[in-house]
Amino acid sequence: MNIDEIKVTCVRESAISEEQSKVITPGNVSDIWGHYIKESSWYDAEKEMFVVILLNTQNIIKSYNLVSMGSLDVTIVHPREVFKPALVTSSAAIILSHNHPSGKLDPSFEDVRLTKQLLEGARIFATPILDHVIVAKNGEFFSMREHNTVDFK
Repeated sequence: MNIDEIKVTCVRESAISEEQSKVITPGNVSDIWGHYIKESSWYDAEKEMFVVILLNTQNIIKSYNLVSMGSLDVTIVHPREVFKPALVTSSAAIILSHNHPSGKLDPSFEDVRLTKQLLEGARIFATPILDHVIVAKNGEFFSMREHNTVDFK
């Protein structure tokens, strides 16, 4: 029986400037969308996209990863794909974020359900989720933590 050896590596396509790299507020997440994610070659403002932001122990961004690209109003997200980049990069914590192309910021039932499911995974992997931020085209945002939409403890 042959068993192949694999090597997992992290490739960073673009660096985030130092002044942008500390995540303190959901507004910082919105700024990251505006300055970096929207400028990515894969970004499509007409599709819902789910991104995980990977943080070190000081909440400084190590990187971000596109988890899923969907259609106008839905994207499919699997916990495995959310936590995989966090585990590969040995991230201390993560922030979930996705856009609503419609501009409506209120989280859907599915957004809340998914966040609760991912919080269960976060406990298993000991990788805290600090927030889930929904962003709109105009830079407005909705923080599930700030609005107590789900319990992040």
